[in-house]
Amino acid sequence: MTAQKSPNSTDPFRSVRRTERVLQVLLVLLLAAMAVAAVAIAKSLPEMVNIGGSAAGNDGGRAIGNGSGKLSGNISMTAQLVQDKILAGGDGRFSVEMTLTADGIPPVPMTGRPDPVDMVIVLDRSGSMAGQKMADARSAALELLRSLRPWDRLGVVSYANGVRMDAPLMSVSGENRSGLESVIRKIRTGGGTNLGGGLEAGIRMLDRSAEIPDDGPAGQTFRRGRLLLLSDGLANDGVTDPEKLARMAAAATRHRATVSTAGVGDDFNETLMTALADRGEGSYHYLRDPARLAGVFLEELRMARLAAAENLEIHISLPAGARLLSAGGYPVRMEGNTAVFRPGTLHAGDKRVLHLNFHVPPRAGLSYTLAHIRAVFTPPGRADGEIRELTVDTPLTVVCEKDGTAVFSSIKKDLWEKNVVSNEFGKLKEDVAQAIREGHKPAALKKIREYESRQKAVNAVVQSDIVSRNLGVAVPELRATVEESFSGPAAAEKRKQEAKALQYDAYKSRRAK
Repeated sequence: MTAQKSPNSTDPFRSVRRTERVLQVLLVLLLAAMAVAAVAIAKSLPEMVNIGGSAAGNDGGRAIGNGSGKLSGNISMTAQLVQDKILAGGDGRFSVEMTLTADGIPPVPMTGRPDPVDMVIVLDRSGSMAGQKMADARSAALELLRSLRPWDRLGVVSYANGVRMDAPLMSVSGENRSGLESVIRKIRTGGGTNLGGGLEAGIRMLDRSAEIPDDGPAGQTFRRGRLLLLSDGLANDGVTDPEKLARMAAAATRHRATVSTAGVGDDFNETLMTALADRGEGSYHYLRDPARLAGVFLEELRMARLAAAENLEIHISLPAGARLLSAGGYPVRMEGNTAVFRPGTLHAGDKRVLHLNFHVPPRAGLSYTLAHIRAVFTPPGRADGEIRELTVDTPLTVVCEKDGTAVFSSIKKDLWEKNVVSNEFGKLKEDVAQAIREGHKPAALKKIREYESRQKAVNAVVQSDIVSRNLGVAVPELRATVEESFSGPAAAEKRKQEAKALQYDAYKSRRAK
């Protein structure tokens, strides 16, 4: 017979357990109150923190702004003149080094969960993609699918002469995952290259993402859209005009989506693929070996999850007579007397150094001031599209001097050598790549001589070891590449390869990718 404990029997641990329960309840209430307070504080941050204007700080032209979210990584921007004097009667050019930095901790939205990602893959299935290229493209898409979380969404478009929506944008949870895998495995090649039709269909899919019932995490109101366009050939069907295609890519950014491109092999148009990525505010990838596609797909997904400042746009007010000649290779447009360019999304951990080249009339005694430089962007995780602003308040003034010694003395050696090696040598490689592509060997060699002469003249005074190595090693190597590209029975194929390789090196260097 089992003994029964009397309800009134003494339990030596009853009071201890009662105390523990009380403490647990109090702890839960305390944590809840802290969470509510944290949310309230985070919501008030945009009003509490002045991220533009003089309150942002004038030290060295530095402005700091807070992004949104509980862990809101700081975004900073600096701008420095490479030299503050130019020679009267000279070429009238001067440079500014702009640095855009984001903290290494990705901002976390107010929900406490990373934003879901909408990925759309636009695959070239023309006849030239047959064999290993398409096998590698399918493998890369499947690897991406395996890396997506259940609340992320994936859509697949493929194009040849016609365009096919292989899979509408859908979450990769449950049966959808196996369905997407089946669709990807069934993509077959044949036909021409209607790149514009594929791009347009992929952008339309992202544009309509808000119409799709969202089965993502509760409370999540924003999704990051990213389109990756793959091609191995020339656009030869549908829309083929490069400017019209670039405008298509730019349209995606109105809905806070980005367009990235991947060119495979040696027969695609690298200038077009670069323009699509620039205007779509994504990245361009060149792959001679299609086996590397999986790495590109996964890198694009990683970047989508690390966004710290989206729709980033730089505005520079120009004094009368001044022009912004180049901005790290990005397209520049004018709005009145303001030069504007869009360097794409800034990601957590980024430190991007862009070199801006200006021209002014070099008349003695005149000075020119860049009085207002600002960056506008959208913080991640904000479905309302809130705009934040950073401002460099310290004016940057350059003076036209007759005294050559004073001009050379004003050069900041560390900034000048970075501009030469990263930006100007990158621009040289772009120009040489174009000459090689067009089959103009004398033009390519002339560009190299002009660069060599210009940099040697300045470095005779500045005495930079870094620029000396560039002139003594990198420049002769570039000249040898040109010579090799125009020699031998397979010269035409070598020229296609070298033009793409040089242009891609320049792209990564000038845009700090």
